[in-house]
Order: sequence, then C-alpha cells, then structure tokens
Amino acid sequence: MMLWFLMHIDQHLDWRGMKMLAYRYWHPTDHIFFKIIGKPGPGCRFHVVEAFQANPKYLIDITFDVPKLDLTGFRLEVRRLGQVIMSMDEAFEEIPEGMRYTVTVTLGSTAPLLATVTRLVREHFLAERLDAWHRHNVEEVGNLPHFLPELYAAHAGTSW
Repeated sequence: MMLWFLMHIDQHLDWRGMKMLAYRYWHPTDHIFFKIIGKPGPGCRFHVVEAFQANPKYLIDITFDVPKLDLTGFRLEVRRLGQVIMSMDEAFEEIPEGMRYTVTVTLGSTAPLLATVTRLVREHFLAERLDAWHRHNVEEVGNLPHFLPELYAAHAGTSW
C-alpha cells in the first residue's frame, strides 16, 4: 500500500468527495507540492515543497535523488560537490499491528571540507528547523492510517 502511494503521490486523486494532490492527503497543512521527475522508482527524483507547521520560516523547496524505492522503503539524498550531504532512509514493513515505519536521517558529509561546514551549519543554523521537521515527520506518519487504506482501496484497481 505504501509503495503504491509513493508511486502515485504526485497525482490528483479523489477521496471522500475531494480531489487533490495525493501528497496533500499525507499532511494537509504542511505539504504544498510534489512532483516525481522521471519514471517512478529507483533513479527518479522527488521535487518536494513543504512548510513544517505550515510556517513559511520552515519552507523547503528541494529536489531529492531517489536511489531506492521498493516494498521495503525509500531513500532520499541531497548531493553537493559530488558528495551526499543529507540522506533520509524511510523503511516500512508489515507487522501484525499494521505497519512499522522507521526513519533514519543522516546530515553531513565526511569529506574534509564539507565535514566542517556541515557540522557548523547543523549546530548553528539547523537545530530549530530539525526540531520542526521531527514534529512534522511524526505527524505525517501518524496520518497514514487515517487516509491511506481508503485511498488505496478506491484507486489501486484503476489503470494509470
């Protein structure tokens, strides 16, 4: 179900009498725009625009490389100067209670010049934004059982 959602996240889908970008169902107040660049799957890119806590102060507009997108989860990466400076691994698995969803974020690079820069940026400029992202992530993952089963049931049988 989660993989299906990620493969259709940039489409406008009907649900409960509304039609909107599927990405917005995931977090209606924070999610603004989503576009899959390339064929959905490993090697595509995700262009994401969102504002944590619907606050323009926490607005991000970024395009991620997606080296992994499969039944076990996905990985997003941001590269600068040929180095991965941020990665987010989101893993999911079916368990008796539903779905286990685990997120691991790595921020920074071990390349000598970038390691120093990313440490300073993380400590002095990103701490508040990372706290806002953490809250946002808990909220969006918590929203999944409230819309995804119905959205999936309504659309998974249709041809795209």
